[in-house]
Amino acid sequence: MTTTVQRLSSIGDAFHVVTGDAGPEIRCARCDHAFGPAQEDPKLQAMVAERSIVDSSEINRHGAVDDLVLREFYCPGCGAMIAANVQQHGDPVLREIELA
Repeated sequence: MTTTVQRLSSIGDAFHVVTGDAGPEIRCARCDHAFGPAQEDPKLQAMVAERSIVDSSEINRHGAVDDLVLREFYCPGCGAMIAANVQQHGDPVLREIELA
């Protein structure tokens, strides 16, 4: 059985919101990788790379280098970067997308 998928909207350049038999879901705008239901932040299904904040800018070496981490989130399907956050070490993923 073939499922008809309809694009409902976009979230920036990284995501499309689509609907089909399973309801609304978020997909990669580049490769159509399914990140899961629209109610769940896609970063929870992404590949994550953690780096020093100094990697993003040498000027950050004057800041709280030992306290902060740069988290980069990538699509598992095509490797496109979908988000980046600077957070304290040990903090949970910052949820930014919540669709009703």
